[in-house]
Amino acid sequence: MEGRYRLCNDKDIENLSRHLKTLRQVMKWTQDDLAKRVGVSRQTITLIESGKSAPSKTLVLAILGIFIVLIASRTTTRTSVG
Repeated sequence: MEGRYRLCNDKDIENLSRHLKTLRQVMKWTQDDLAKRVGVSRQTITLIESGKSAPSKTLVLAILGIFIVLIASRTTTRTSVG
């Protein structure tokens, strides 16, 4: 079973970097808003969104975790209201 589950790989990092700005804008967050949520500087988010720097796997997991929680909470809210 070892190796069957992976947390993230280089392709995941590339995909996140490519789509981070869109995800952030959908949430109506500034770069500073996202940076504060994941504990990095605004400049780090700028570098990732511009493709000048790749996020660490730890940062990728932190960013994805935030979006997963938000999506799940919105889905739960919509289904429980309807």
